Amino acid sequence: MKLRTRLNLVVAGLTAAFVIVLVAAQLRTARASVREEIAAANLVAAQLLRPLAMVYSREGGPRLLLEFLDDLGRVRANDISVQSATGEVYYRSPPPTWKAGRSAPKWFERLLSPPPARQAFPMPGGVWLVVEANSSRAVLDAWDDLIRLLTVAAIMLVAVNALAFWLVGRALAPFPVIVAGLSMGSLLTLELSLLYPEQVAGIVLLAPATRLAWPHPGLGLAIASALGLPDFVVPKRAPDIRDARQRRQQRTYSAEPFLAGNEVRLAGKRLSQELGKIRCPAFVAHGAKDHVCPVRNAYRVHAALGTPSEDKELVILPRSYHIITRDVERALLRARIQAFLFRLAARVDIGSNASDDEALAARVPSSELGRESL
Repeated sequence: MKLRTRLNLVVAGLTAAFVIVLVAAQLRTARASVREEIAAANLVAAQLLRPLAMVYSREGGPRLLLEFLDDLGRVRANDISVQSATGEVYYRSPPPTWKAGRSAPKWFERLLSPPPARQAFPMPGGVWLVVEANSSRAVLDAWDDLIRLLTVAAIMLVAVNALAFWLVGRALAPFPVIVAGLSMGSLLTLELSLLYPEQVAGIVLLAPATRLAWPHPGLGLAIASALGLPDFVVPKRAPDIRDARQRRQQRTYSAEPFLAGNEVRLAGKRLSQELGKIRCPAFVAHGAKDHVCPVRNAYRVHAALGTPSEDKELVILPRSYHIITRDVERALLRARIQAFLFRLAARVDIGSNASDDEALAARVPSSELGRESL
């Protein structure tokens, strides 16, 4: 699973958890509010209606009581009825007009409705005044509030996740990179620029290994590959560096496996045929005295790249061997690479300016610049 997907799932999960907690708190508050409202409404209605109904019943009997209740109509959150001792109903208050014809789901009513509250008072004439709590409208109001909350929460959930998706995508979007490689690393650089052309802003190819020296090791590897020989190793020669001190300090392998060397040969052959597809700015440098990869590799690569001529640079170091980053002209090479990188960085807007080129050139000793001409 991609990092972007994971981050979006985390944001969606946190948002959903927040909504769930918010809904749970809303339900808890609504339940307490409904129960308190209904209990208070039933108690107040019973306390007010009992003495009034008693007065009307004493003055005119059950008939006047019924007229009074008929004129009174509906009392909020209560069902009022007049019944006989046997349960015969003489009067029942009209149904509620608030949000008439609608009701909350049964499960929601069971969740929020308070325990049944019923007040019954005997009246003169042998009838009973019954005041029963009716929470249907309060529950319906709570249901509508919940629906509004869920609607807003759903909109916010979509909006927050859409914003998070956009921000994460923007934050994790691939940014331009400049890839550099020496010898076999130059082949990897070419491969990356072919695989990810939109992300590679420029390449630095140092002693590109598109072809190996002939006859050793190029011819030997080709013959061994044609014969289908199993893998074997050959002793490795000293690092191909002209600078004696750097050659002694260079860490290297003691042996070279045949299959690994042949893979480099085949990769160089394949990539040489695809150089025209590469169009990003390129810097190519090679030692003129290279004993591992012929210097003509640099000329061929530079000419075959699909990069416009003004965006590619070729540097031949006349006294250097293969590992040019540690050889006698390394200071000049470093300055030329840095100048190329800063020009490219300013072009792709990753933090540089043209004036840095002069500062970088100034770091190279004048003796080096005078001696190591290109």
